[in-house]
Amino acid sequence: MEYPNKKHTGSKSQDNLAAQPDKSENLPEGFNIQCSPEALVRINAEGRHTSYSENLFPVLQMKPTNIVGKNLNEAGYLGSISEDVKQAINLVLVSGQPFSKEFSLQLDNRPNWLSISIYPEPDSKGQTVGVTLIIRNITPQKDLQRQFTERVKRYSLAVEASDFGIWDWEVDSEDMYLSRKWKAQLGYYPDELDNRYSTWMDLIHPDDYNRVKRSFHNFLKSSSLIFESEFRLKHKDGIYRWFKTRAAATRDEHGYANRVLGTNRDITTEKKHQEDLRMLHQAIMQSPVPIVITDLEGYIEFFNPAFCKITGYKKEELVGKKTNIQKSGYHPQSFYQNLWDTITSGNEWVGEFKNRNKNGRVYWELASISSLKDEHGIITNYIKISEEITSFKRLEEDLKRSQKRTRIENQSRNSFMANMSHEIRTPINGIIGFSELLKSGDLTPDQQLRYVDIIEESSRYLLLLIDDIIDISKIEANELKVKKDACSLKATFKELAEQFREMKTDKQKDHIEIRFRKPKLKHHDFIFTDTRRLKQILFNLFDNALKYTESGYVEIGYQLMNQNKIQFYVEDTGMGIPKENLKTIFNRTLRHAHSLKEREGGAGLGLAISDGLVKLLGGSMNVKSAPNKGSIFYFTIPYDKISAPAKAPQKSAKSDYNFEGCTILIAEDVDYNYEYLFEILKETKATVLWAKDGIDALNLYGKNEIDLVLMDIQMPEIDGYEATRTIRQSNEKIPIIAQTAYAMSDEHQKCLDAGCNEVLSKPIKMKALLDTLAKYLK
Repeated sequence: MEYPNKKHTGSKSQDNLAAQPDKSENLPEGFNIQCSPEALVRINAEGRHTSYSENLFPVLQMKPTNIVGKNLNEAGYLGSISEDVKQAINLVLVSGQPFSKEFSLQLDNRPNWLSISIYPEPDSKGQTVGVTLIIRNITPQKDLQRQFTERVKRYSLAVEASDFGIWDWEVDSEDMYLSRKWKAQLGYYPDELDNRYSTWMDLIHPDDYNRVKRSFHNFLKSSSLIFESEFRLKHKDGIYRWFKTRAAATRDEHGYANRVLGTNRDITTEKKHQEDLRMLHQAIMQSPVPIVITDLEGYIEFFNPAFCKITGYKKEELVGKKTNIQKSGYHPQSFYQNLWDTITSGNEWVGEFKNRNKNGRVYWELASISSLKDEHGIITNYIKISEEITSFKRLEEDLKRSQKRTRIENQSRNSFMANMSHEIRTPINGIIGFSELLKSGDLTPDQQLRYVDIIEESSRYLLLLIDDIIDISKIEANELKVKKDACSLKATFKELAEQFREMKTDKQKDHIEIRFRKPKLKHHDFIFTDTRRLKQILFNLFDNALKYTESGYVEIGYQLMNQNKIQFYVEDTGMGIPKENLKTIFNRTLRHAHSLKEREGGAGLGLAISDGLVKLLGGSMNVKSAPNKGSIFYFTIPYDKISAPAKAPQKSAKSDYNFEGCTILIAEDVDYNYEYLFEILKETKATVLWAKDGIDALNLYGKNEIDLVLMDIQMPEIDGYEATRTIRQSNEKIPIIAQTAYAMSDEHQKCLDAGCNEVLSKPIKMKALLDTLAKYLK
């Protein structure tokens, strides 16, 4: 071994010896160059290297070179720090005290750190004759320290920039580190809250306290790696905010946590968003409005129960399917192309779909389809919100049909009113015109008689027309009442046969054959129905058939359908009815919209009245016809059998109308109406008194012995109702016969309720008047 005071020869063996100096008492205790990662260098008082360890250059990561006998600058292995180390060596030589320092230098253009410790080497007399340098390359440690520092810095910056508050708790201690951010989250400055475990616990909401404390203590005793919990902490402003804490623990050999490090994150906004999202999701799922979300290609990704309900598909049947499973085939491809062009451009599409569900039911829906975009404005999905409008579409179609029908009806009504005006004015023209001719004195008896006949015929026609108008008005107002009684089929058809023959002659159609048909099998003759209305129906049907038949026959008959139904019919060989007119043949206004009205003549009310009367009798009417093949009108009513009534006594002949000794009071404010009644009663030898209004009627009644009152209902001063009620207060037995022109309501019943015994409708026929009076005057 070479000692520091011996000269180094520079040989390889000497170098090896130089690398193994004896232990110096001034070196660190236990230092052994053989096993040390540090390099050892000895320098004498003159500043020249006397020896160095073999690992010097490997430690410095340099190419080996011989440095014995050279000073630091000449050796060069310390580079830029050579002067600094040289000064340190001189300081140790002078002071005799060790010196240590870390130096930074560039080695092979690489940053390096060296830890250099300088120890004095004294001689036997205690004089410092040299120094020993222990050199350690601490670059790796410095790199680690630098990396750690950088990581700590990055971590600190990340923590400051993040939403996390940091807390660190030594479990056996009350002390708990609470970061500046942790406190700032609650609105506090760092010095306003103590770093203690109790600080955290005291801020927890009372409703969350037990839950959090229990779960946290369970975590401390468990083997769980992570602790997570959500709770509320009280903010400085007094409002509780939601936080989520997440922590990990180090544990002792028994598994009990001895240190816990965690983070706090304010999730108040998230909680609000979650609650809003939950409410929105619940609203969507409970909404009766179908909602569906698809991807960009139309594949279904989300839907609510209402969508399943309207489409008829189950949840598992819809996932992964396209919305085109709803197509009904109603819309053209251009319709869907327009839809896709609209939504792919980011615009909202609103329109109506006619779709088909799983079971094949076709339905209408009003839909709004729009795009869903991400935070960058890129379309990610499409959403459709729809509402079924099938019922509205049906109402819309009904409204269109109703509007069309109303338009047709208005046109028909105008046509009907024009026809009515013509039909009414025609007989009036005959009445007025021939009445004026009668006033002239240059007429022969035959001419006078002819003109009277025309006036009478025109009056009868006008009366029939008015009756038809009244009947159809009552039918449409549901005010026409039927009076069912015993009706003899045999007698009815016998009476109709006589009328029909007269009609045939009047219409100059004697060449038309009239046929009557009835069942060959014996059957019950009397049925319970309204005889008058049954005759009216058959009369109208016959009149209509005769009108359009120019050759051939008209057949009237009936047949038993079963024990409960009887069918009547009128068949002709006339011109027939076009198919398009059959549906409206019984509508008194719509039939005027067709060309049929131009061939009819007359008011055209007969069929409408007959159809209404059949319904009132409990039946229904139908028609079969074709152009040039004739027609058959048939109706079915209940076959309600009834016993034959007792025969009524024969009415008196005109010569038996002798009311001599009887006083009749006529209350009538219209002069010519009174004159008509007076002329009829003149031949009965009755005494007739005339009251021109209600007050006059009561005065005459009070001053005379009256046997019967003919009471007009519509009179000035006091009407017939009040006059009748006044008379009834003093005399309940005197016959009061109402005469009225009212026909649009239950006028007859009102008259009876006022106290009248019977009601005669104007115009009053002579025979009907005399027969009625004969019932009460003895």
